[in-house]
This record gives sequence, structure tokens and C-alpha cells, in this order.
Amino acid sequence: MPSIKVHRNDVFHALAGLNPRKAYGPYRVLRIVLKNCLSTPTFPSCWKFAYIQPVPKKGDRSNPSNYFPKALISCLSKKI
Repeated sequence: MPSIKVHRNDVFHALAGLNPRKAYGPYRVLRIVLKNCLSTPTFPSCWKFAYIQPVPKKGDRSNPSNYFPKALISCLSKKI
């Protein structure tokens, strides 16, 4: 798969052009929230939440020390 380059100005213009009256997508993030993120340098605390999924290592699955944690976070929290 070829790499995709996304420039900061492209993201800014895409977010600035969002219609806040349209429905949100599968992540249930309102467009007005994304648009307001342009005007403030803060990161919403609800986006800092992660689900921790235990992933088994090799060995005995009944031993809790044979698991490592994997954090599942919102795509909006990930650094591109």
C-alpha cells in the first residue's frame, strides 16, 4: 500500500469547512467538536480514554504474568 501524505493545512481547511449541522460518523464525534478543536490547544479528556486488552504471550494462559496489555484508543487520539 502506498504511503499517504497529509499536510497540516489540508487538515485545517477540511475541519474548518465541516458543516456542524450534519450527523456524526461511526465514532460519534460531533463535527462541532472537531471544528472547535481548531480554536483551542486543549485535547478533550474523553479522548484520553483507552480500553486495555490483555494479549497472551507464549506459555501458560492461566498465569496472569503471561499477558501483556494492549491499549485500544480512539483513532482521533493517534498520532498520524
